[in-house]
Amino acid sequence: MRTASSFLILILLTLLSCSKSSNGGRRVGVDASWFPLEFGNRDNHVTAFSTELLTEIGRVEKIPFIKLTVNWNDLMEGLQKDKYEAILSSMPPYIFNKALFDFSDIYLPLGPVLVVPMQSKIKSLDDLDGKEIAVISDSTSVLILEKSKGVLIRYYDAIPKALNDILVGTVDGAVIDILSAVAFCRDLYQGELQIVTGPLNDEGLRLITKHNGAPDLIKGFNTGLARMKKEGSYAKLLDKWGLQESIDFSKRS
Repeated sequence: MRTASSFLILILLTLLSCSKSSNGGRRVGVDASWFPLEFGNRDNHVTAFSTELLTEIGRVEKIPFIKLTVNWNDLMEGLQKDKYEAILSSMPPYIFNKALFDFSDIYLPLGPVLVVPMQSKIKSLDDLDGKEIAVISDSTSVLILEKSKGVLIRYYDAIPKALNDILVGTVDGAVIDILSAVAFCRDLYQGELQIVTGPLNDEGLRLITKHNGAPDLIKGFNTGLARMKKEGSYAKLLDKWGLQESIDFSKRS
């Protein structure tokens, strides 16, 4: 009888131990479709990069991250109901959002960049006076170019058409999102087109928590991210998933 009781107690203690271990991590909700963003065939690369980044930051900062895959329409509700402490999201840190949420530093820039021919003398937005530049209709690039002196804006509904028109001289350049620019300049237009600016706004993926919900988590994530950049592991991870120029060009003005 005593042996049976001891056995039951041992099982109970083991279950409690396992429960504590599985619930002791810092849970992060991730929508693998990244709605409302459209990465096309790069969804998996962005997810893999984000997952490995989270794992590495957790290792160096000793934060036991647990990634939970969540449907996009349940992501915010889960955060509000404390199903997880944080999410990875492209939600912008507007003033009204900051009243409800805390934002980490950008871990993957997504803003638009300027793409021009390899032989072009254009190096920044300051060189666009009198130039004709392609943008995708309804993109944030339009607002950026509207502030540039003397630029002529030509609207397109598809990035490949805009880039092809650069090659034939119809336009002098294009302002498109950095991930598309990296993909096209490294593949189809390698040696013909180049990216000459860093991201032109603060769009990007961040770790987000409820306001004052987990300040240590935001701090630890930012510290780990900065450490990875300094040590070079961040650039290597970007390169691994075909996102290398996101770090190279983010250092440019």
